[in-house]
Amino acid sequence: MNKAQKKILFTAGGFIILVSAIILYVTIHNTNPSDIPEIGDSSNLSSAVKEQISDALKEARRKPSASNLGNLGMVYHSCANYTQAAECYQLAIEKSNSDWKWNYYLGYLNMELGASEKVVENFNRVTEINPDADLAWYYLGEAFRNTRNTDLAEKAFSKITGNNNTPGIKETARTDHFPLGIYALFQLSKIYHETGRPELAEETIKKLLQQNDLFGPAFRLLGNIYTTKGNVAMGEFYTVRANDLLLFSPPVDTLADKLAIMSRSELYLLKRIDEAARNSYTDWTLQLITQGFKYMPDNKYLISKAIEIYLLKEENRKASELTEKHLKAFAGDYNELVNMGRLFYKNQVYDEAIKYWREALSIKTEDVDIYKNMAMCFRKTGEKQKIGEILTEAAELNRNNPENLADIIFTFIQFENIDKANEYLKILNQRPAQSPKIQKLYGKISENNGNLKDAINKYELSFKGDPEDVEIINSLGNLLMLNGMWGKYLAFYLDALKSDPNNPEYLSKLSTFYLGCPEKSLRNLDEGIKYSIRAFSNKNSNPEIILSSGKNLAVALATKGDKQNALSTIIKTINIGKRTNARQNVIQELEQLYRTIQNM
Repeated sequence: MNKAQKKILFTAGGFIILVSAIILYVTIHNTNPSDIPEIGDSSNLSSAVKEQISDALKEARRKPSASNLGNLGMVYHSCANYTQAAECYQLAIEKSNSDWKWNYYLGYLNMELGASEKVVENFNRVTEINPDADLAWYYLGEAFRNTRNTDLAEKAFSKITGNNNTPGIKETARTDHFPLGIYALFQLSKIYHETGRPELAEETIKKLLQQNDLFGPAFRLLGNIYTTKGNVAMGEFYTVRANDLLLFSPPVDTLADKLAIMSRSELYLLKRIDEAARNSYTDWTLQLITQGFKYMPDNKYLISKAIEIYLLKEENRKASELTEKHLKAFAGDYNELVNMGRLFYKNQVYDEAIKYWREALSIKTEDVDIYKNMAMCFRKTGEKQKIGEILTEAAELNRNNPENLADIIFTFIQFENIDKANEYLKILNQRPAQSPKIQKLYGKISENNGNLKDAINKYELSFKGDPEDVEIINSLGNLLMLNGMWGKYLAFYLDALKSDPNNPEYLSKLSTFYLGCPEKSLRNLDEGIKYSIRAFSNKNSNPEIILSSGKNLAVALATKGDKQNALSTIIKTINIGKRTNARQNVIQELEQLYRTIQNM
């Protein structure tokens, strides 16, 4: 190649590069600023949201790239301005049709708005560009199902049934409770059930449960399948089992989570906080609450939710620091005050519980349980004189209400204030009446007098009238146990479970009974395993119940010869014990059990 040819080549090459640069520049900058959407009336937006929109809008106008336009769309999305968000996402897609992220966010927005056809359009584009975007396939499956395109829905879900990864990244502080493939199998089984293929639905849902037996919605669906097939008993069993476990919640979506993390909007962020708390993502809820306090520190609902989560995380000091604000914000809201008092009581923060219940009593004085709970608080704080004062106050208010008065007298006896009990018992006897609470009181009196037969009879009558009264259940259960009446004890707790079929305490008691009843003829290994599993995995079980039922389950499985699952169970139990700061002797006992099973 001679010099002239080289010169022509270099000139042509330079020209091509220049033209390409110009085209690229024009492509990036050819969006007219007037095309970028704005909010017409921003008067209802907080200053924090206005500032966030202003900054993102300024950047998009300065450089209208796909990234800046898409980011503006996310800002609009995160403050619930959906029309503007959709327009920005569309502009970003037009700028860079090879970046699937903006189709993803637009599809997610379409899904929130119930526009299934648009969902299909956008997530189809996502999967064309990135076939490994498994959540996009999941959303496609849902959209196809909603539009009755069953075959396409099945194909979409089938693509990800083998996905054993649990969605979530450290950046958003939450990982899904379950792998994505579990959700896909569940959706496939629903489709089979809805389209009249019960055998395939049952086969698929059982396959799911073999992989993960903690997915509550699967048990509910299996119950529906059995009921449809005419097996009502099995249907009821699996429906009850489902209620032990978490309700259905959508798969964790870390891209969508970024919208919540950047949100400064009460309308959007509070909704996400409620969803996170409801679906038991406690750490994620806490992260969103922290985000909320940066921009809406005086929002009453945020303060209320923060106290709940702090108490759930046993960060009692942080919860207490918010009580002054909370009491002021919810002055006059009886239900909120009572509920918050119960939460503090549950966490043994008795001074705060008393504070809330006193405020509640200034609104309504009819709830005897509040007086009884306050008396318990005073016992815990060592203020014995105040126990008598608060119960006397309750008794005086209820002199003409035999049922409530009986309940208060029962509590006087529990606190061994027999003189006061007798004083108000005379008043009660002047107004003869029969009710579960009155029978409970007379049962307690008979028990204290050593007349066990009459006490049991009275408690049983009371239980029939009010099978959900915890005081009756505890009193009668303890009496039957202490007197070795094991047949009656078993029948009683099975009856109690009918009224409250997912109560973890009853499940735990039945687990212990079937595996270790002193009357060996009443033991039943299979029933013991069944109730141990339910107590161990119950969403409402406290750490004490989880540890005891986990230990029971491990021993029962080992006894049955299932060493592998016994070891797996005891390892889980030990880990839970360490995570919940169980006493060292409890951990050591569990570790010794692990070694014993390992050497079997």
